[in-house]
Amino acid sequence: MTYDVMVIGGGPAGRALARACAELGLHTAIVDRHPHRPWTATYGAWADELPFGTPVKTTSTAVMAYAREEHRIDRTYVVLDNAKLHELPDTVDVLQRPEAARYTFNATGARKGRAEQTAVGTFISSTSTEVTLMDWRGDGDTFLYTVPVGDGRVLVEETCLARRPGMPLGELRQRLRARGWGGRTGVEGAEEVRAHGDTGEGSAGEGLGETGDGPAGERLGGERAGGGLREWGAAAGSGGEGPRGRDETGAGGVDGLGGAEVRGTGGRGRSGAGDVGVRGGTGPGAAEGEGGTGAGEAGGRAGAGGVRGRGAAGMGGGTGTRDVGGQGLEGVGEERVRFPLDSPRVGGLAFGASAGFIHPATGYSVATALQLAPRVAEACKGGRDPLKVIWPAKARVVHAMRRKGLEALLRLDAEETKDFFELFFRLDAELQVAYLSGREDVVGTARAMGVLFKGAGRLRWKLV
Repeated sequence: MTYDVMVIGGGPAGRALARACAELGLHTAIVDRHPHRPWTATYGAWADELPFGTPVKTTSTAVMAYAREEHRIDRTYVVLDNAKLHELPDTVDVLQRPEAARYTFNATGARKGRAEQTAVGTFISSTSTEVTLMDWRGDGDTFLYTVPVGDGRVLVEETCLARRPGMPLGELRQRLRARGWGGRTGVEGAEEVRAHGDTGEGSAGEGLGETGDGPAGERLGGERAGGGLREWGAAAGSGGEGPRGRDETGAGGVDGLGGAEVRGTGGRGRSGAGDVGVRGGTGPGAAEGEGGTGAGEAGGRAGAGGVRGRGAAGMGGGTGTRDVGGQGLEGVGEERVRFPLDSPRVGGLAFGASAGFIHPATGYSVATALQLAPRVAEACKGGRDPLKVIWPAKARVVHAMRRKGLEALLRLDAEETKDFFELFFRLDAELQVAYLSGREDVVGTARAMGVLFKGAGRLRWKLV
């Protein structure tokens, strides 16, 4: 049997493409070795980036950012509904191995880069609907990200935006606790587990892209252990053998953020010393993974305190002007993120993070995949080259400009980073949108970068 379309990788990007192709009547199959495994990642996105009808779990119209001053962002931010994004039409065949097809897409996730975004988060009980995109207040070179995830919970996450290599997750965990959030987990005291592409069959899976089958992280970013591209030329992977036993939480994929992103919730390692699972890296070269949560508690410790106050809030409450408040949830696990911001594109037909959709300055890619899936399906239906839809000339130019922006950001120290984001959040709204979301907006991206450079003052020499 020859299929019209074969998608290798069952994360959000891979499933979006398979669904779009099937809806156009194309004979479609997807390679997903764990098709019933739920995604535990949190995928966030700007609502205006998403196609009509995209299922969402939560919607926030109050979006704040804090650099030197407080800024309100007049855009709606959403968290995607994983269960609905996971669904496929009955007409899509779910396979364990690839078969012959007219078009075969690699959707197995991001390949290892050098610059990384890392984060560690916990969940609190709260009915807040407000998002804090970035809170740079306080000391240090990390910021706090908070987002309602539904079911009376809010994710509170300590994030290192970009570093080469990424900040260790253990250090981020300590910083989160110093703010008064996050309890002990089963990975307490355990060394970080790394998968470099030589574990499991094939290479290891993803870092924030739509990796193979199963759950993975991402708000930016997910991570999974799994087969990469050594066998079959593009295999969705099963969990790889890591230093601490076979991964039972990894094997899944998610696409990284061109638009949202999200972060992978640590599951529980099923085997290996200390019940530490492997959350994998990416294909050949693999991105580093992080041990899954063991049996320990992972709930936040804060009571009614705010998450935005300087120094955040402990048991006695925070000093911030916009408190999320709420109680820590014991035993819910923590969210851990590690993914490349400069992941290279794989050769041949690819989609999602494998195709380089990750935004170098934000780590977002899921929204881009959801946007492009119907257009790529139409190209396949019409017998046209999908690559011209996936990477048109303008998108290549914008991506190169964003990569320049990433390099500039990596040169800034902690105080300079705060100054930079103060300038960014003072930009006119249309320029912010152009830089964050205008994948083919060459003029808007150039204008945003030009205005930032003009107002950068003493930072200019680091922005060139």
